[in-house]
Amino acid sequence: MTNSDCFLGLDLGTSSLKAVLTDKRGVVLAEASAHYPTLRPHIGWSEQDPVEWHRAMTETVASLYASAPEAMDRLVAIGFCSAAHLPVLLDADGKVVRPAILWSDQRSSAEVKWLIADHGARIRDATLNEPSCTWTLPQLVWVAGNEPDAIARTASLLSSKDYLIYLLTGRRQMDLTSAVATLMYDVEARTWDFDLTALAGLSPDALPEVVESTALVGRSGSGSDNFGLPDGIAVISGALDSAAEIVVCGGPAIDPPAVIRVGSSAAILAPGEPVFKQGVLNYPHALLPGHYYQAGTNAGAVALQWVRHLAGGLEHDEVDEMVKAIPAGADGLLFHPYLQGERAPYWNPDMRGSFSGIHSRHEIGHFVRAVMEGVAFSLRDCIQRLDLNISHDVPARLAGGVIRGQIWPQILADILELQLETVDHAESALGAAFIAMQAMNGPIGIPNVATHSTIRPDPEKAELYSGMFARYQRWAAFIDREARMGA
Repeated sequence: MTNSDCFLGLDLGTSSLKAVLTDKRGVVLAEASAHYPTLRPHIGWSEQDPVEWHRAMTETVASLYASAPEAMDRLVAIGFCSAAHLPVLLDADGKVVRPAILWSDQRSSAEVKWLIADHGARIRDATLNEPSCTWTLPQLVWVAGNEPDAIARTASLLSSKDYLIYLLTGRRQMDLTSAVATLMYDVEARTWDFDLTALAGLSPDALPEVVESTALVGRSGSGSDNFGLPDGIAVISGALDSAAEIVVCGGPAIDPPAVIRVGSSAAILAPGEPVFKQGVLNYPHALLPGHYYQAGTNAGAVALQWVRHLAGGLEHDEVDEMVKAIPAGADGLLFHPYLQGERAPYWNPDMRGSFSGIHSRHEIGHFVRAVMEGVAFSLRDCIQRLDLNISHDVPARLAGGVIRGQIWPQILADILELQLETVDHAESALGAAFIAMQAMNGPIGIPNVATHSTIRPDPEKAELYSGMFARYQRWAAFIDREARMGA
């Protein structure tokens, strides 16, 4: 290893593949991204075609070579991360059997009820998690019941990032965090639970080898596609995107801080013992002993993208200027961000979003600000209803695309009543690069992360939002109750 070595982090996210090229100091040398569509053939369904991921990776690598050719020539290792719970089913020839079901898909609600009733204790004991529509197991139980031919043709199960690694190296493997995300892996025994995989109709031969996040699983040039990369680049297994975000936000700290993440979805991520509550997801840390838990809302930046589209395609700088002119609380306009059902704290796929308190004086800026505030209220709802232990003494780190704006981070600090620290490039792609760096550097580890700024709650706005939050919770309880009654 030399001081000029470069590392590439690839994040196969919900809406795009993001790439970050960095040196050993953690200095970002180049970035690139490529978007892909989400298929929604029915209400509540969300799928993606892995062919689109292949295209996105090819385009992203080409963009990096165009913008930073000398740095790419010094590339020694690639780390991957991806959104959780995206199962890729391959046949005996390594071909994709069906589109990959996303974590936001809600079609498996009946399967979830059956799993909880008949196998809930076994699942919780083995996986440290509770069944819900977001996990791979109920998704595959649905496939087995509704598309039995797809399961019959399945020779291999991979996660989304591990499918790209398979194409690059020819190796079928899955890192530990991704294996836990299937809801079919026994965390303590460190092995697949064959009773649970059988519920999905999977044979033991279809299950991949499970490795550590820092495992060197192969080198480019060993698989069927190099995506424009040279042969011989080390390929590191990586982790879930949330695990990578904790890595980049915490650096080498033994006790990393909590992370407030607003990407396509929004979530609270915090290190600690597993939390056994409906709506909380528990995963192993990618680099350290122990676990972290995650609780989040389905709609983060997705909600803002939706209202921007309705407003005629507002640009990001236009959004900040528009929202800046609207007072905190949006003159009483309140938004509940249940555009795709909801995860924590309700875990109700039938909940739907709403605006309340609409008045004739409200303009489009009020609606945009209300969406930002509604996502923040949803995160506060998670913290309060699930009684999550988020320290108010140590600033939480802010991650995801939200860090690029000025207004939304302050809204989050005011509504959550938390100090928030921003970290340059606090996104999961850089965390994936850091995991690759750890894999190649060994004890040298990863760089310290430098905080960019600290955002403190405004006491007056925090008091205003506390009053609105009580109203938010009343409406949320009503929406949840009505959805469960089938209204």
